[in-house]
Amino acid sequence: MHSIPGTVATAAGAFAATNVDLFVLLTVLFATARASGTRAWRVMVAQCLVFVILVVTSAAAATALTFVALRWVGLLGVVPLAIGIHGLVTARRKDEHDPRVADSITAIVTLTLSVCADNLSVYIVLFRAGSRTDFAVTVGVFALLQATWALVAYTVATRKTVVQAMRRTRIWLVPTIFVAIGLAIIVRTGLFG
Repeated sequence: MHSIPGTVATAAGAFAATNVDLFVLLTVLFATARASGTRAWRVMVAQCLVFVILVVTSAAAATALTFVALRWVGLLGVVPLAIGIHGLVTARRKDEHDPRVADSITAIVTLTLSVCADNLSVYIVLFRAGSRTDFAVTVGVFALLQATWALVAYTVATRKTVVQAMRRTRIWLVPTIFVAIGLAIIVRTGLFG
């Protein structure tokens, strides 16, 4: 079992690292909602639904993996590692466009899940590698950070220069973070040790 401060730090780091792209999307969604006069509550409801879907799916997968030795679960680290390497290799050729933005809750949930689906490989390993206490602490940290992420994105949505700067760095920042996450998963689960 890990210490609670260590679990909090790991959960916070995992959430922040895997949700840089979500932060950009949230900022765009809130900015679009403000510009079009639609209510931002739809974005918030969608984020709550996505959070529940990700946690339940990750917990179910982690439970299914209890029959697999932890070190082999480390193979899941290859997923974010590969995503990161591919992102770095193709970053120069990418033509970043704003994501297609919709105003219905269903469309926002679908769009957000497409951005957050890669979080599963990290969350599953965190849930599988920890105790029940670690799981509870991690979910609590994720929930708190999800709310904070949305609040900060809502605030940032009014500052055009910040949004533009994030769009410029995102094509390099996100893949670099995924490489780091993949390596951390592989090391933490002792795949090669």
